Amino acid sequence: MHWRLTTVTRTDNARRVFAVGPEVSIIGRWPYSDIWLDNPTVSGEHSAIHQIEDKVYIEDRRNHGGTFVNGERIQNRVEVHHG
Repeated sequence: MHWRLTTVTRTDNARRVFAVGPEVSIIGRWPYSDIWLDNPTVSGEHSAIHQIEDKVYIEDRRNHGGTFVNGERIQNRVEVHHG
């Protein structure tokens, strides 16, 4: 199954869509990140998306600004759903 991540910018509601890899995709500001976000509030290795069988999880990499899913700050690995 192919998964996509859609990000939405708070200031202008700009949307970007990224393909999620088959195992782990790193989200961050570092050039080697799988999903690169050019934003000073994003850490070098901000969070990670894990695909495990037919489920997808996002996990915070203990960054200062936090990782949010649908407006809620997450603390650990959280399963994400379509929508």
